Amino acid sequence: MEIEPAILEAAEIFNDLNGNILQNPRVRITLTDARNYILASPKHYDVIISEPSNPWISEIANLYTREFYEAAKSKLNKDGIFAQWIHNYSILLDDLRMVFRAFGETFSHVSVWGSLKTTASCWWEAVSIRSSMSKPYDRFILAIQR
Repeated sequence: MEIEPAILEAAEIFNDLNGNILQNPRVRITLTDARNYILASPKHYDVIISEPSNPWISEIANLYTREFYEAAKSKLNKDGIFAQWIHNYSILLDDLRMVFRAFGETFSHVSVWGSLKTTASCWWEAVSIRSSMSKPYDRFILAIQR
């Protein structure tokens, strides 16, 4: 799901780099608000990946809440995985802790991965991964490679 049509247009520009992903028959794109779609849809998924923008944006903040995580969790198949991108640049440490607390209170197994940029202003981005399994990494990698 993608809310912004321009993202699909941009993907076409980068076909050489993204392996022409939009033409892959295993990829289905629905232009809609993913949060509302998840809440309304009866479907369940093996993997849900959430890559919202900055949590301080009013229309985005609800994608970093326990309520959203509970909704996503309710749409996962058994042993399903939920991954979410989050950053820590221009975010207060207490706000970052609040996001991780909501994530950890919702999901039984959480892993935070990051990368340290070695620039003048160091920052990292993290992906939080949830699964009912204690080591979901191999499953996550296999799922995104399918």
